[in-house]
Amino acid sequence: MPPARQPALVARLLREVVVPGGRLIVCSYGSSRRLALRAEPDGDPLRDWGHAVAGEAEGADANGVVFVRIAWADAPP
Repeated sequence: MPPARQPALVARLLREVVVPGGRLIVCSYGSSRRLALRAEPDGDPLRDWGHAVAGEAEGADANGVVFVRIAWADAPP
């Protein structure tokens, strides 16, 4: 998804796809372990777009390279 369209997509998913009171989970993955590209944060953009982040988590390898980041937002009831 092009970055400029991501805010509208998240808003639409929370409004039209996720059941009332349900949860939208977004995640990003790092590229190659060999290149050690870290996953991008997900919670900060959600907050920047006006959504309350209900939680965040991340996974790292033994070297501390973050390879997955997850954030979730709850749809209105």
